[in-house]
Amino acid sequence: MMIIIAEFFVVILKVLWAFVTAGAKWVVRPKEKSVAGQVCVITGAGSGLGRLFAKEFARRRAVLVLWDINSQSNEETAEMVRQIYHELDTPIAKDGPVGGVEEVPPFQPQVYTYVCDVGKRESVYSTAEKVRREVGEVDILINNAGVVSGHHLLECPDELIERTMVVNCHAHFWVSPRTSH
Repeated sequence: MMIIIAEFFVVILKVLWAFVTAGAKWVVRPKEKSVAGQVCVITGAGSGLGRLFAKEFARRRAVLVLWDINSQSNEETAEMVRQIYHELDTPIAKDGPVGGVEEVPPFQPQVYTYVCDVGKRESVYSTAEKVRREVGEVDILINNAGVVSGHHLLECPDELIERTMVVNCHAHFWVSPRTSH
């Protein structure tokens, strides 16, 4: 009985400690990792979360590689990213080494778009190879592409279930090793 009570108090202490450390991270924010200049591939970048990720990484000055099955919406996202890059392009003045003002060179925006159906293994493999040749090695992968049917599983036709599984599951196994070094 004493062992159970002791273990109960240990669990309570661990839970309380987890709350304290989480609260401390909420109050004292850890320093964000800089992604400036890093190559970031975002799948499903043409809309939704993918578009939001692209805009946020653009604000953080990442080199963006946008993949989507829809070229028009992917280009729309790229245009939004270019606008963000343009806003960031204003030169910044900072204190120089001798107390003078030194101008920081303007940011060179880079955004690349590729049409890729992540549900097709060959499309992923060929697109990843193009990215490696044209842009370079990938530093960050936001594997965001997905299929959402909006229906209950038993109400979906077989083709939609298969497409959902291929894009939402299998594609992760195809994209991840092809884009990482």
